[in-house]
Amino acid sequence: MDKIKWVLAPAAPAELAGSFGVLPIVAQIMYSRGLASPTAVHEFLHPELAEHDPFRLQGMTQAVARIRRALSQQEPIAVYGDYDVDGVTATALLVHVLRALGGEAFPYIPHRVEEGYGLNLEAIQRLHTKVIEMRWQSSGIPSLHAQSTADLGPSALEELGLSATAELGLEALAARALEDAAKVRRAFGMGAGLLLTVDCGIRSVREVAYARELGLDVIITDHHGVGPELPQANAIINPKQPGNTYPDVDLAGVGLAFKLAQALLRLERAYPTRARDAVPIEEADLLDVVALGTVADVAPLVGENRRLVRAGLRQIQNTKRPGLRALLKEAGVSPDKVTAMAIGFYLGPRLNAAGRLADAMNSYQLLMTSSDQRAQQLAVALGQKNRERQAKTSELLEQAKAQLASEGIGDIILIAGKQYLAGVAGLVAGRLTTEFYRPAVVLEVGAHESKASARSIPEFHITQALDQCAELLVRHGGHAEAAGFTVRNENWLALCQRLRAIAAEQLAGKELQRRLAIDAEVALAEADESLLAALEPLQPFGHGNPEPSLVTLNLEASNYQVVGNGHLRFEVREGETFRECIAFRQAEWAVTRPPRVDLVYSLGLNEFRGNRTLQLYVKDMRPASGPI
Repeated sequence: MDKIKWVLAPAAPAELAGSFGVLPIVAQIMYSRGLASPTAVHEFLHPELAEHDPFRLQGMTQAVARIRRALSQQEPIAVYGDYDVDGVTATALLVHVLRALGGEAFPYIPHRVEEGYGLNLEAIQRLHTKVIEMRWQSSGIPSLHAQSTADLGPSALEELGLSATAELGLEALAARALEDAAKVRRAFGMGAGLLLTVDCGIRSVREVAYARELGLDVIITDHHGVGPELPQANAIINPKQPGNTYPDVDLAGVGLAFKLAQALLRLERAYPTRARDAVPIEEADLLDVVALGTVADVAPLVGENRRLVRAGLRQIQNTKRPGLRALLKEAGVSPDKVTAMAIGFYLGPRLNAAGRLADAMNSYQLLMTSSDQRAQQLAVALGQKNRERQAKTSELLEQAKAQLASEGIGDIILIAGKQYLAGVAGLVAGRLTTEFYRPAVVLEVGAHESKASARSIPEFHITQALDQCAELLVRHGGHAEAAGFTVRNENWLALCQRLRAIAAEQLAGKELQRRLAIDAEVALAEADESLLAALEPLQPFGHGNPEPSLVTLNLEASNYQVVGNGHLRFEVREGETFRECIAFRQAEWAVTRPPRVDLVYSLGLNEFRGNRTLQLYVKDMRPASGPI
């Protein structure tokens, strides 16, 4: 592994601490994150100011109007999600809200291995069939065999292109419905049926066109990057689409689902679609799943995301969902100790494990169940799947590194093999990118088509690179540093050549080295519990708002011990000040045992058997070597 380059933030102006009303170290940390004015600091410390009117999102008015029509006419609404935590939580959120508003909503989450990411034609056909079946059942006809077209009347028969004397059994009519669904629905006075996507769909031009041909209306909610052509949906909610003026473009898929739910609930309270005493759900009830999906999808915890996650973490502490309570228990996380880090390291991976190795519907059911017993069963199963996922990831990572050792590492890592399961390919790619600081693609070779996951570095926008290879791909999509695609096997070598050429051009002359941003240099005595308490208002920490990184140089180090699975525990001292340290996955230092070290770390508390001890969580270390 290449050495990590330490980058110390420039010193904040001395007068900032006074104007912020905080400790100088805290002022320095805020300054290093671009918060250079009292106004910016005030907005950061009061994230409720980042809430925006959902109707500012382009497409929201049209989407809400179409959904309200479906609610009032009892049209079936298919909520089509994704198999990761963001997609599963978004699906659960909208199905919950639509049903609470009296809608006939049902979920559809594609199988990662059998279907892959996003909309697919076969799934749309199945959903179309289900919509028709639901409309038959709600039309008052007890059985497809019970009546015939003679009961429809002359005008309906004419609409269907049948003569007045036609005697076509309803079973045959149902078959015809699959061929000419729009006519049949009109003949029975049925609505069109609605397909609502969450966390997918923005690049599904062909699939949306097919759904519209079948007679389904389509609303897309998606936060992924848009392609050169937008689908012809009835409405699109995506802050990245051209013409959007919404202030926050970084909402996760579940964040956009929440904004849609927010708009529906607020309008329902003002203008109910049916007589009711009150809307049977509150916006705050949804924030626990919003926090789960936002953090697990590594959305930046700034702006509106920060507001949603901060409120969602409080909601998780008192969640009404039996499944979430069971998941916390299985993961060993106390509800009152839930942080964004706990979601990222413990809860999110368990929810993701179902979609990686089995069926993501298990995670959906965990979030939706009202049974404590069922919740416990599902949580235990997800925990087991997560352990299997961890083992498989480690196994395939070693195989990938062995493959790289023989093939070499270029500007971009391209790994392919039948063994690289689609469910863990992205995890392997991420570990390779972290270790070698190169964009990485890991592909599971299929019979005719192969699926791949890609992870990248800030210097290389992986989805834009795939856009340049679109004619070689069946489908693709993603973000700047994470993407997925499907490719026909005969195009794989050509795709590799194209990606290598793009990477060579874009990365030429750039210093490709991992960087560790450091907020402030402190004396060891300053790294105490009072500083830890002063940093609390900066929570939640995560992508875009990382835990503050402190550096202290030339510390005396001793008592090196390897613990757990390759972790290192040791102690440091500066003068009379002593601190315990834990360095995850850095056990190699137990061999050389440097007597004096430089440390980059974050502060935390180690709570064990009722005892609370301040601890340094070491991000990187080196033998003492002078100034940075």
